[in-house]
Amino acid sequence: MKTLIQKYSNGDISIEELPNPHPLSNEIVVKTSYSAVSIGTEASIIRLAKKSLIGKAIDRPDLVRRVFQKINQTGFLETMSEVFNRLDSPFPLGYSASGEVIAKGSQVKKFNIGDFVSIIGANSANHSEMNVCPDNMAHKINKDFAKDSAFGMLGCISMNAVRLIKTQLGGSSIAVIGAGILGNITSQILSAYGAKVFVYDPNETKLKFLSDNPNIKTFSNKKSFLDITLKENDFTGVDGVIISCGVKTNEPIIDAINISRASGEIVLLGVADISVDRNLLWEKELSFVVSKAGGPGSLNEDYERGKDYPNNIKKWTQSRNLAEFINLIEARKINIEALITHQEDFKNSVKFYNELIQGEKSNELGVLLKYSSSNELFQKQTTSNRYMQRHESKSSTFTDLKLGVIGAGIHGKNIILPILQSFKNELEFEYICTKSSLNAGNMKKKYKFKNASTNRDEVLSDKDTNLIFSFEPHSYHKDTVLKCLTEKKHLLIEKPICTSINEYNEIQKKFLDLNEIPLIRVGHNRKYSPSIKYLASNLDLNEPMMIEIDINAGSIDRDHWLYKESNGGNRLISECSHFIDLAVFLTGSHLSDISGYSLDSNDPQISIDNFKSLFKHSNGSITSFSYSSLGSRNSHRERIKIYQDGNILELTDYKQVNIQGSKKSKKNFRHDLGFRNQISDFLRDINLDQESKKRIFQEELNLIKSTLDMSEEVFKLSKEYS
Repeated sequence: MKTLIQKYSNGDISIEELPNPHPLSNEIVVKTSYSAVSIGTEASIIRLAKKSLIGKAIDRPDLVRRVFQKINQTGFLETMSEVFNRLDSPFPLGYSASGEVIAKGSQVKKFNIGDFVSIIGANSANHSEMNVCPDNMAHKINKDFAKDSAFGMLGCISMNAVRLIKTQLGGSSIAVIGAGILGNITSQILSAYGAKVFVYDPNETKLKFLSDNPNIKTFSNKKSFLDITLKENDFTGVDGVIISCGVKTNEPIIDAINISRASGEIVLLGVADISVDRNLLWEKELSFVVSKAGGPGSLNEDYERGKDYPNNIKKWTQSRNLAEFINLIEARKINIEALITHQEDFKNSVKFYNELIQGEKSNELGVLLKYSSSNELFQKQTTSNRYMQRHESKSSTFTDLKLGVIGAGIHGKNIILPILQSFKNELEFEYICTKSSLNAGNMKKKYKFKNASTNRDEVLSDKDTNLIFSFEPHSYHKDTVLKCLTEKKHLLIEKPICTSINEYNEIQKKFLDLNEIPLIRVGHNRKYSPSIKYLASNLDLNEPMMIEIDINAGSIDRDHWLYKESNGGNRLISECSHFIDLAVFLTGSHLSDISGYSLDSNDPQISIDNFKSLFKHSNGSITSFSYSSLGSRNSHRERIKIYQDGNILELTDYKQVNIQGSKKSKKNFRHDLGFRNQISDFLRDINLDQESKKRIFQEELNLIKSTLDMSEEVFKLSKEYS
């Protein structure tokens, strides 16, 4: 399929061929008929992307602060590598479209193949021949209203602003400042609900679309707007004002205050400087609120994946706003098609966007991109999710290793794929698979993979691919391990290898049933770090030791995917096998006993994010492990302190090892968590014999079993969090 994308590094816009999307269980695939261009929003994104690095920094100081925090934690080189990787990653344009459902996931009940739908969202409704969309971000439409319904996201945004005016709309007076596409849609919705509407915009061209509506009065002269609006409301003011323009001053807010009645409401739908004199709001006891996107649930990951809010708690969520917008269109209460001033074939979209940036389209209001209605292209493409570009096979200095990478998020893109590229003479880059078609296409192009896909099963079943690197969400790990065991594919997978005792038992049973297995390792990379190797070289494995491992992890968002039950439900299962592995490596001894406690707190997240555990090793050593989200990010992140034979050895963030005692020394290191060394060892170990491969895999299973036991022990007093 073809998709319109932009590079954030230089602002270049292009149409790229990408692999077709593959729906998850709650998703639909839509063949796009129309997509709406949000002139103001998309133009501002493009202009920012076209700025220099300094220009971007001036416009986004918040991101600059985050860069400096990252430098403090991981070092300059690693941070800048991540920054430039992000800048080099393309992103899709557009967030509102309509089209026909051509595929759906197993749990989708409200849509059928052949239904026409309005789809919304920055990751779900792009300017693309096909879009994959959670069923919660779509609404069924009458095919005859496909053009109007392509503006679904803009309708949601306008609808949410209208909802924030708490006044009963029937018979009320509402002013709208700004008559761009959002101002026009907002004004029509207000009129449909029975409000008397006063609209101001200095551009008369944008007002003409509202002039025939008897409930709407339009003004291109500000003085007339202010004077007549007050006069027609008995000089007491309007019930509410919606500001839908985009400016850098506070002028629209001052105007809104001047025409508002006492206890009136002001909603900022667009952009303006909100630094106004508090006394101006206080004098009339005005309410002021900034409208966020399409309503409750918008930009919330859980919501957009299908978890709608109960009707009796949040009536007008984003999806219900979309449904109401479509209802108004199909009942002919509003006329969105009348706002369309320009329609462009998708194949000409790059030219259109370049003209937009140059200011040649500044008077356009509603703009649609139109897509081919031919079914031939899509019938051919949907036979496979693979975007293929075959090359002649080359001989390998290894054992003919053909690589498939599943998942390419921040960690995969910034760290693992660049390392794998350095092994390009030993590996054939066969397959890249990510959930996002754009990401898959970009990684294919950048790292010269032969094939790109959005369907993980396609990669795991591919006969040519015999080596898998997996960076998937934890909920997929068990299935990936079982599939690789069955298909005899070598696997390096991110921790944890599984997320529950039931999954562990399933893997262990499969392992014991097999006579021959591939090499399977988990990404416990820290023991491969040069600083850890130096630390270990100064330890005597014949003598017991006391180890303190202190993890200052910092807090993460409460809705982070790590907290989902399918991904383990807590950070202990997700992250802590790393540190059990380190303790076993440093002592040279397995665990014989585990105890632990979590912090007592009325806040469940604090309880599950803060815990302490004690490991007894079979050689008599003891490891004390502390994990906390309560500390400062300006301090260390990981610290290891070891007491043995009159020495204290301390490692801080894999950048410094300080030894005090008879072996007194201090050594600094470049921040290196051992990823390259682990990958090198993994590729070398593929040639090991079966006994060695089985021993390695059993050690990985022992680690996750210890991690699950630790979780049980730590949360034994709080079973609801385990």
